[in-house]
Amino acid sequence: MENIEFMVDIDAPKEKVWQCIVNQEKLREWWGEKKLRMDARMGGEVEEPHVQRDGSVTFTRGEVITVVPNHRFSFTWQDDDWEGETLVTFYLLPQDQKTKLYFLHSEWNSLPASKREKIKSVVREIWKEKLASLKFFAESREK
Repeated sequence: MENIEFMVDIDAPKEKVWQCIVNQEKLREWWGEKKLRMDARMGGEVEEPHVQRDGSVTFTRGEVITVVPNHRFSFTWQDDDWEGETLVTFYLLPQDQKTKLYFLHSEWNSLPASKREKIKSVVREIWKEKLASLKFFAESREK
């Protein structure tokens, strides 16, 4: 399993799906984390807090590196305890008034081989849930 990849058909125009991804308030709603920060400009910061069982807070952080409005959005992605950063990319492909979303989480070779597959397995399930939430959110909003 080199990359984490998903193809999601969304019954909403690409402009609407784009806003769900890059608008911080909409992103917070479907993501389910009210303290998530996303500055969707080139060089903007991405930061998601995680409250641990002991009450401490760790973060996933990144930097926006690609913004092609209504088409492609990517950012780096690294948990505090990861030795390297990965890359998350959303590709929006229009199909009539619907959108085919191609999602790619890559650059896993930046993590040590001894931890890579376990981390990817967990992250794959998280993305599966998040993308289902994005689909539901985009499709259930006013058309």
